[in-house]
Amino acid sequence: MTAGRRRASTPVDVSRLDVNVTEHPQCRRVLDIVIPLEIVEAEQRAARRKLASGIRVKGFRKGRAPAHVLAEYGAELEERMLQDLVRESVAVALKEHGLQPYSKVAVENVRFSPGEPVSFRAAFDVTPKVVVKRVHGFRQEPLPSREPDEEEVDLQVERLRLERTNWRRVDDGNPKAGDSALIAISQVGDQPEGDEWRSGSKVANRKADGYGSPMDGDEPGNGADADDGMRSYRFVLGRAEALPGIEKAVESMEPGGEGVFDVPFPGSSESEPGDVRAMRIRLMERYVPELPELNDDFAASVGDFESVEALRDDVRSRLTQLYEIARKREMDAKLVRQVVEANAVEAPRSMIEALLDAKIAGLEPADEERAAQLRAELREDAEAAAKRFLIFGAIVEQFELAPTEEEVDEEIEELAKHAGETPSRVYAALQKSGEIRDLVSTLEERKVIEFLRSRSPLPEE
Repeated sequence: MTAGRRRASTPVDVSRLDVNVTEHPQCRRVLDIVIPLEIVEAEQRAARRKLASGIRVKGFRKGRAPAHVLAEYGAELEERMLQDLVRESVAVALKEHGLQPYSKVAVENVRFSPGEPVSFRAAFDVTPKVVVKRVHGFRQEPLPSREPDEEEVDLQVERLRLERTNWRRVDDGNPKAGDSALIAISQVGDQPEGDEWRSGSKVANRKADGYGSPMDGDEPGNGADADDGMRSYRFVLGRAEALPGIEKAVESMEPGGEGVFDVPFPGSSESEPGDVRAMRIRLMERYVPELPELNDDFAASVGDFESVEALRDDVRSRLTQLYEIARKREMDAKLVRQVVEANAVEAPRSMIEALLDAKIAGLEPADEERAAQLRAELREDAEAAAKRFLIFGAIVEQFELAPTEEEVDEEIEELAKHAGETPSRVYAALQKSGEIRDLVSTLEERKVIEFLRSRSPLPEE
């Protein structure tokens, strides 16, 4: 039903409505409402009078339009009257029963026949009233601290070397794992065009990993059209950036080589097999990695380090800090789970569905079947996240933990310091983007965690 104009007649008397409220799980409420015939007829008369008063017909005084003229507006008049009457009946019923909709009210099953009462159903989620009864006395066991081993330090140092890789172009030889390839590719025959050949449908651009030219996404060839209409892409072999069949084809060629290859494509799910497509592939360029030598000069190029050992010490220290942050987060997560379990709360279905919508949209499922599967798999986590959100909000309100203006200002000053900006400019940017609310939410969560820790301290603390 679409919104109509506001009624000019007497407001609906809730005492004359027949309202039945049914409670359903997940904060769902259903109102079955019957509007008595006398109210309906009174509304119809009022609507006709209002219509007649606004119509001018040549030869008739204002408000005295003949019946056949009014009849032309009958269907529209009745629909508008019904919309207004249903809307106002829902409003007065909600107020009478103290119901606060969290979701949009869905009106359905509207029944209206001449000489009969109007009946309909209104369904919606209510805003849950959350009262947190227990926030203390939870058992906490400290998790053991973790120190990085030498192999983990080696791995991080190697990543630093990879980030500073020099990619050297070579004009011969077959590419192998670790090499970068620039290819042109197209599908042969009457087949759907697209980038499904890329493993996971991810762009073969590794700029986010810190690699330098020619792997940067700013370089030509990442999804650009070649001269003959083929699409050109860059990717690194051995990193699952392209389908295995594509990598195998590229490994069989030297720069300048071209051929048509049968490439197996995955199906939309594990149970549904894919197909084999004929793909024209040209190896345009091959690049081999040249890693910098691990010596004191390399350490100095990374930062203010006099030796490789000093660099390794810094890496070891940073890993230790990261592990400690992860340790505390895991303990906080266990504490929060205990708090949520100890304080029973129902999350509105619409809130859970909204969280699922956002999560699934980010995962970009291949089809509706996969989306439905993900929805089922993620529902439990979404419901837990919704309950956590509601309980945290209730704790903020009950224990007056809302961030003060001073705390918000301090956080903005920290952000400005890291960004090299003035606090006023950072604040203006946050206001303009709407992210100031996110900053406040982050502060609220931090204060709730600190509050819960103080009520259930660790034995070591």
